[in-house]
Amino acid sequence: MAPLEPWRVFLQLRYPHLNGLKLILDSLTYLEEIEKLPDGYQPQRLDRVLLATPQLYYVYDCSDKSECLYRAGGTLNDVFLVMRERHYPKAFHNGWPVEKGDYEFITKCVLS
Repeated sequence: MAPLEPWRVFLQLRYPHLNGLKLILDSLTYLEEIEKLPDGYQPQRLDRVLLATPQLYYVYDCSDKSECLYRAGGTLNDVFLVMRERHYPKAFHNGWPVEKGDYEFITKCVLS
């Protein structure tokens, strides 16, 4: 079995109660894609990621100084409606509840 990708390890440690969390959409430029970028183009900074469990969609926001996982809704349509109605950036801070995570995981990793 192949080792887990670092983002998956991070999210499993931070949110161990979210079983079956899967990546749906991201803006990450993967290493194998960098050589295919046009001359002068720089990879974009990853700022938001759409994830899902079998029950809910989540948006992980790591933009600017923010870093948290939002419970975005039970359907993709729920996610879209909040983003459209709240004009995207505000949706993250005004519309969705924050998922509680294990913020002591770094200490656990260092001590083990």
